[in-house]
Amino acid sequence: MTSFKYAGDDPFFDAQTARYLAGMGQTGNQPSIVLREVIAIQTAIATAVAEGKLATTVQSSPMTTDSNYFFAWNDPAAYQSEEDRMRRDQMNKIRDYFSFRGYRISRNRVGTSNNFEWEIKW
Repeated sequence: MTSFKYAGDDPFFDAQTARYLAGMGQTGNQPSIVLREVIAIQTAIATAVAEGKLATTVQSSPMTTDSNYFFAWNDPAAYQSEEDRMRRDQMNKIRDYFSFRGYRISRNRVGTSNNFEWEIKW
């Protein structure tokens, strides 16, 4: 995971970092799924904080809506392909990114679906 450069106390990254992030995509210039997942979770946290909440869940993000991520997480013994290992590594990067910042983050299955949600508390 890249380290973000912040301008002073503002948590938003500077223009140089934005240009770098825009070009780090896996396909063309599309930002990586890890970056898109971080942004989706950050947005959910910001919304929850503005509403005075101390927790949020994320169910509509690039990873949570892709059943391949659910299978890689839910049954790692059965899902051992290179792609599955990459998906687990990406999810671990998300968990580490937010844990490092003091959040408690976990994954939960959504009902009986083949999707998961992130549960984030602070």
